[in-house]
Amino acid sequence: MRFLPHLRHHSSRIGLVLLCISPLLLGVHHQLAALVMLFSLALMLLGARHLVGRLCELCFAAMPLDASAAATQRQWMLRLVHLILWHRPWKILVGGVVFMVIALAAATHLSSATVAVFNLAVAVVWLAIETHMRYQPWCPWCDHSGGGGGGGGGGGGHDPAPAPPTGPAAKLDVAAR
Repeated sequence: MRFLPHLRHHSSRIGLVLLCISPLLLGVHHQLAALVMLFSLALMLLGARHLVGRLCELCFAAMPLDASAAATQRQWMLRLVHLILWHRPWKILVGGVVFMVIALAAATHLSSATVAVFNLAVAVVWLAIETHMRYQPWCPWCDHSGGGGGGGGGGGGHDPAPAPPTGPAAKLDVAAR
């Protein structure tokens, strides 16, 4: 059972490796290449599920001591995620559906060069999303003001002043004074 945490931790990277290998399989068998692409998508989604929430032991050990400096070095990846998603996470689902359609089309008639270029673009975007998930508290484009602030740019670092109470209870409180 000690194998499962390691599989969940590394599943996204294993999926990316399989994704990059899949165009080579088009010369051998188109349906096999499509199956490998779909399996890599499943592994990448398992890896994304792993990154949401608390850090596992392996993720915690892999985090650098100066995470804000590491996030600064990866700013182009963080910015890429914000340019692509633009605060609409449903685009990941749409991208996954498009990916499956391309994978099934690869099983029939797409050239290996077309699939390789598409898979490379998917791999770069996926690595950017994965990097953003790890360094989100230090992302300068994320709004960190809505719950705890955080050590990032974009609005974090101080808690906003609480809004004055409104409604009938506030009117009663003013009348009591």
